[in-house]
Amino acid sequence: MKEICIISFKLKKCNLAQRTAIQRALRGYIDYSNKGSHRYEREGKLKKIPHKILNKGVIMLNKEDKQKITPILKKNKADVMIINLFSKKDPFKD
Repeated sequence: MKEICIISFKLKKCNLAQRTAIQRALRGYIDYSNKGSHRYEREGKLKKIPHKILNKGVIMLNKEDKQKITPILKKNKADVMIINLFSKKDPFKD
């Protein structure tokens, strides 16, 4: 049995800077410097871990990777709900 968790978060109480910080930390962003002559892709946390985005604000991932995502959300005052589940199959393999 594989332990997975579903993380649901709402950004209603967050201001615009906090929302942007969460999205950049999770999904990554493109950084332009020197008036656009240099382009750097900054990777987010979700790029490095197996996950599935179920809906807007709902992510399914392994239970071990939960500690990598929840501090980002809690630091930026998002409402977080975590559901722990067990699965017989690996949900991240298609």
